[in-house]
Amino acid sequence: MKGYKLVHRRIQQEEKRLQMIYDGMPIKGRETRPDTQKRVLQEMQQMTFLLARECNVLVNYPKLSIQGTKVVLGEPTIMLPNCRFVSFGELKELEITRIKGEEAKRK
Repeated sequence: MKGYKLVHRRIQQEEKRLQMIYDGMPIKGRETRPDTQKRVLQEMQQMTFLLARECNVLVNYPKLSIQGTKVVLGEPTIMLPNCRFVSFGELKELEITRIKGEEAKRK
C-alpha cells in the first residue's frame, strides 16, 4: 500500500478537518444565523472541490444537516471518474481489491 493515494483515506482526513471547522462555529439548531448556515455550506463545497481536483472524484453529502449544536455530514455519496455512484464502503472495497490485485501481479 506504499506509494498509493487512497481516496477513502483522503476523504476521511477532509471530513475530520471540516468537523473541526464546524466545531468552532456558533451553531444553535434552528436559531443558527443564516450567514453561519451559508458558511457551513461554503466550507463543505470548498472541501468537495479540493477533493475533486486532487482525487478526480465528486463527493456529495446529501444528508448534511444541523442537529442541535452540531453539523452532521451523514454518509457521503461518491461519483467515480466512470460516472458510477458508490458509497464510502464500496469505494474502500474497490481500492483495497485493486491494490491487492496489483501487488499480486508484481509477485
